[in-house]
Amino acid sequence: MVRNYKRISVRKSWSQEALTAAIEAVQAGSTVNRAALSHGVPRPTLRKYLLLVGPPDENRNLGRFKPVFTAQQERELVDYILAMEVTLYGVTSLEMRSLAYQLATINRIDHPFDNGTELAGKDWLYGFRMRHPELSLRAPEATSAARAQGFNKVAVDQFYDIVEAALSTGKFRKPSQFKNVDETCVVTVQSKRSKILALKGRRQVGAITSAERGVLSTACISSSACGQYLPPMLIFPRCRITEHLKRGAPPGTVFAGNPTGWMTVDIFIKWFDHFLAHTKPSAEDPVILFLDGHASHTKNLAFIEKARANHVTVISFPPHSSHKLQPLDVSFMGPLKSNFSQVIERYLKANPGKAVTINDVSELLGDAYLRSATPKNAIVGFDKTGLWPFNRHNFKLEDFAAAKATDVLDNFETDQEKPLCPPPAPVEPTPGQHPVPAEPSSKQSLLSPVDPISGQPPVPDEPSVGQRPDLAESTSKQTLLSPVEPISGQPPVPVEPTSGQSLLSPGELTPGRQGFTVSPEAIKPLPKVAGRKIASGRRRQKATELTSDTYRNALKASEANKEVSEIRKSKKRLAKVTSETSTKKKKRDGKAGKENVNDSLCAICGAVFSNFNDDSEWEKCHTCAEWFHCCVDNSCPTCNV
Repeated sequence: MVRNYKRISVRKSWSQEALTAAIEAVQAGSTVNRAALSHGVPRPTLRKYLLLVGPPDENRNLGRFKPVFTAQQERELVDYILAMEVTLYGVTSLEMRSLAYQLATINRIDHPFDNGTELAGKDWLYGFRMRHPELSLRAPEATSAARAQGFNKVAVDQFYDIVEAALSTGKFRKPSQFKNVDETCVVTVQSKRSKILALKGRRQVGAITSAERGVLSTACISSSACGQYLPPMLIFPRCRITEHLKRGAPPGTVFAGNPTGWMTVDIFIKWFDHFLAHTKPSAEDPVILFLDGHASHTKNLAFIEKARANHVTVISFPPHSSHKLQPLDVSFMGPLKSNFSQVIERYLKANPGKAVTINDVSELLGDAYLRSATPKNAIVGFDKTGLWPFNRHNFKLEDFAAAKATDVLDNFETDQEKPLCPPPAPVEPTPGQHPVPAEPSSKQSLLSPVDPISGQPPVPDEPSVGQRPDLAESTSKQTLLSPVEPISGQPPVPVEPTSGQSLLSPGELTPGRQGFTVSPEAIKPLPKVAGRKIASGRRRQKATELTSDTYRNALKASEANKEVSEIRKSKKRLAKVTSETSTKKKKRDGKAGKENVNDSLCAICGAVFSNFNDDSEWEKCHTCAEWFHCCVDNSCPTCNV
């Protein structure tokens, strides 16, 4: 095939619109010569089409070559490719060539494809892409199955319901009141590498790095919808923070350390104190804070109590949806990682033989942070997620296509919504054409060996006039509707049709033209994955307002019940030690690492904390971490707080 063909002939250089306009002009009373001259259509051509009965054929081809599939059939293929792409199961070039061969064979379409490899040619794929410029060959971004299932319409609508309820109070009207906080890992080895110039044809091109695996630290970053940023917090895998670790950090940065370098409950409370010192929320100017569902946020009773006392409304995102709903993930973390990798590359080139250590993280991250923390990045993040300005219809139905293929929620599609791909409109067959068979029932497999024309099992016969003998021979040796994947060598798994609907939307068919008798989704169905089951039995998380009374009371009861359970276990361990001489039991109890938890006794009413129930008026002091009974007031008798 000549891929860069330049047309020489001038035949049919006129457009279909010009021909239609010329025919209408003649029918309106104009002469043939005048209509042909004014619309640029040759006079013999205009006279020929005036003698035709019915509209002119738009798909008439010139010459002896013609495409394998009609325009409507190729439109079905394009719709199928796009439907597979939005469900995160895109079609590769090899799969597309295999699908084209199977469609041509099963639908008994004459084709020049290779019957040995059972693949369409590369030239056909190139021409198909040239005829449909809306398609492009892309390298997909890795998306986990959890994110595909987590970002579904029901969970997102529930999140927006919570946000809308908070906004309906009328307290949040300025973009400076909308805050977002997120953590990201900072590793001494760059996560992204810039492209470099190298000798063409060289198989391996390398670039220096500090180590195979770097040391992990954590950066806690916060931004607002008005484009402002809070000084970050850096968490190092150190128990003691030295001055070398602080060198070169952005102004106002706070530091913390623990053996792992991750965010913990106590460190997040320290960050929240840093947050309150800079934002200064009040009853007249409250703040709404968005964060993910990490345990250091959602299982932190001290943080929730402090947020309620300081006029901060805290809302968590649905699980596995921060890549779409969290402003920092959408517009800031990507530029930060790219800039941080570039800074490390420049450092390694400026210091040959020297590796990046944890003492260099603050200085390198400071350079990358100041480049990434632009007001535009913060504003765009809140705008794209629909948080400010608030827009609960920010995402379209096709954005949830990946979750729709997983059957996570039965009520995913409401009555007001249209399916992602409505079924095609029925078409009346024209004279001389075979009628399109009805959709198979739910008990009949789409890939059962049934002839698509007669409805009977295919019978090998002699090739008809005009049919290629090699095609007839190849189809007679195999069952037409039992195609074999050329990659795996196994037949595809049949999928039952759901409620009689097609998952594709080929649109209206051109009168007198038909699509595929056996559609692409019948050969290679759109994926349908069963929802994951949580083996531990714990409840699936969802978007929540953490500062609400309901969530706060439930978390307090959960934390109290855990401590009551530890107290009772401690009493049982003490009861087992009946003699001071049983040293073996004492050593074994000490090796278990379980400290005896002290029970609390109210000095006023004599209530015992180990008898706690959900209706008990017990509160936990976040200064001394002791439980006290609220029989008189809500202050801790030990700390007077």
